[in-house]
Amino acid sequence: MKVALPGREKRSRDKKEEILGILLVAIGLLIALSLLPQPLVNRLAPAEDAALHNLIGMAGKFINESLKDLIGVLSYALPILLTVWGWRIFRGQPHPAYSRATVYSLVIFFAADIFLGLAGIPAAGEPLDASAGQLGHWLAAELITGLGLMGAWLVTVVALLIFLVLYAGLSLRTITDWLLVIPGAAVAAVGWAVKRFSSRAKSAPARKAKPSAVKPARAAAVPEEPEAEEERQREEREEDFEFNLGNGSGADGGGGNSAALVEDGPAGETDLSRELSTGLKAREALPGEPPGYELPSAELLDPLESEKRLVSPEELQKMGGVLMAKLADFNVDGELVNITRGPQVSTFEIRPAPGVKVNRIAALSDDLAMAMHAKRVRILAPIPGKGAVGVELPNPVLEKVQAREIFESDTYRHSKLNLPIGLGKDLEGRIRVADLTRMPHLLVAGTTGSGKSVCMNMIIASLLYLFGPDRVRLLMVDPKMIELSLYNDIPHLLHPVVTDAKEAAAILKWTTFEMERRYRTLSRNSVRNIDDYNAKLASGRPVRTLSDDPEERAEWMPYIIILVDELSDLMCSEVKNEIEAGLVRLAQMARAVGIHLVVATQRPSVDVITGLIKANFPSRLSFQVFSKIDSRTILDVSGAEQLLRNGDMLFVPTGQADPIRIQGAYISSEEVERLAGHWRAQPWGLEGEEDAEGEGRPARAAGILGELLNGAEPGAGEDQERDELFAEAARLVVRHDQGSTSLIQRRLKVGYARAGR
Repeated sequence: MKVALPGREKRSRDKKEEILGILLVAIGLLIALSLLPQPLVNRLAPAEDAALHNLIGMAGKFINESLKDLIGVLSYALPILLTVWGWRIFRGQPHPAYSRATVYSLVIFFAADIFLGLAGIPAAGEPLDASAGQLGHWLAAELITGLGLMGAWLVTVVALLIFLVLYAGLSLRTITDWLLVIPGAAVAAVGWAVKRFSSRAKSAPARKAKPSAVKPARAAAVPEEPEAEEERQREEREEDFEFNLGNGSGADGGGGNSAALVEDGPAGETDLSRELSTGLKAREALPGEPPGYELPSAELLDPLESEKRLVSPEELQKMGGVLMAKLADFNVDGELVNITRGPQVSTFEIRPAPGVKVNRIAALSDDLAMAMHAKRVRILAPIPGKGAVGVELPNPVLEKVQAREIFESDTYRHSKLNLPIGLGKDLEGRIRVADLTRMPHLLVAGTTGSGKSVCMNMIIASLLYLFGPDRVRLLMVDPKMIELSLYNDIPHLLHPVVTDAKEAAAILKWTTFEMERRYRTLSRNSVRNIDDYNAKLASGRPVRTLSDDPEERAEWMPYIIILVDELSDLMCSEVKNEIEAGLVRLAQMARAVGIHLVVATQRPSVDVITGLIKANFPSRLSFQVFSKIDSRTILDVSGAEQLLRNGDMLFVPTGQADPIRIQGAYISSEEVERLAGHWRAQPWGLEGEEDAEGEGRPARAAGILGELLNGAEPGAGEDQERDELFAEAARLVVRHDQGSTSLIQRRLKVGYARAGR
């Protein structure tokens, strides 16, 4: 027995629908031509057809007279209805969609005919009004017999309104709001016109009485008005731009801390560059810049591709049609309302039909992936802030986002962010740049090959492109020993790339002491954070040091960024507790003093990303992971398991619950090597920071790291600030001929930590 293939059945069904659609459109056009008015027929038709008063001849004359006698003026709406209906069928819209529209159209049609019949009820002895036709008058008469005249009017008007709302997708509440607004607006307009006319009438005699006093003042005001207008417009542009920076993506929502994410629109970059060119100059002119210091140029990166093959709108429309047909196969009705093209993924926004549960659509991701022949399909049910469901499908043609495109954009180069990090492009093709100081710490997860290491390189390159080693210092931990080794010997490093777990614990311990030292410095200068301290130092105001030595010069505080490429290797070592304690301590307190953490792992399990670590890393970024459990571990929501590879990521900035899908920018190892080589060729030592061996990292950092690795407490050989009760404690120990923490606690009434010091 022959079994018909599903593909063959679908093709056969499509052919039948195309034929039916063409026939309906042809019938609609035929009726439209037969209903053309007589003057137009005389101008267009041959003599024999003009004599019949119709373009279609005898058949057209019959159709014209029959339709007008049957339904009156609504005969002109019939060809429109048939043509639209046929076109929808020909275009392959889902059956429930055009069937529902047809039912609505027919009800509206007959309700309108009854309305015309009720409106044209003749008086006794008068002929019937031809506007409703025989059908309209018959239906109106039957309705009046059953419901009476008032009941017939009420039912007809209500039915007409309800089905017009259903067909057009309008809201009666919105319509009534507009109807209420129109009279008020009309009254306000009339009042404004009367007021303006009366003010002009009053000012006319004054102008006639004192022409010499008015004309000079008016002449003097003329050249100032364009300048004042231009100044006002410039201030409004600046205010608008600041608002965009502060709120990130409007579609993605968020506020407050979510301002760490900045998006770049596809247009207007020239104006942005012009308005913020002074911001870039100010950043390059910060005090303390070493003479001859040169920031890298974009020429170090690979040139942009001259011609990019992008997916066309026609291809997207075709994909949308196939998607709607597949949803109809699963008995999910809806309407495709919008398509947004991204670099590698496009979003199809679908408005479900009334009664369709969103959960039903969300459960179809695997089925749709198989039906659409896609690797992965991610469904947003619903899209935050929209009354639609988003289906994200991979594009037939994938667009690579190059690092140079990000670094040359105005969003990155001219942003007012403290530490801009170029991420890539979102689903609308806008460049996304995040501020590391507002994150303030970032947790990155993703399987091998998903793009995690390229993202780490992009973060480092974002810092190296805008900041010298006097502004940003780096500490890198790379247990895999291969990912971050390219950056060895660049002047930004406080210490060579760490590959041992014990050294990593020592690095975190030293950074904790550096954090505490910075906090003491901020406290002595009565400032709240690193930006206020550096601004005070740059302004030339007196800045106090910890030693209060008048000869000691206050230091500029650079940002310190700690990058950990593989956390799971450290959490499996014998110093796991020290690693976790160091990360948690820094994540809790280090933001104000300019110390930030970027931690990456390919195994986002609960034994690696513990509860304490996760709670103190508010910003998360996930590439493709293996399961929903891993996605919830890193992002608190599922979805990362449905991502593609090669830089496809979900980013959750601080203060925002809904993840943003971004196509990460790609930077190759050759580009990273050229960038690191540029910095190696720059002057190594910054003034006053060379150590005894001539290395380019600060002597204090190198010395304390050495002490930590040797098991000593940092600063053991330095003069520490002496506690104010130290002398009394010394006398107490001498008097009792013994010394203990508990004795000092009891006698001096201090805490355990202070007594131990």
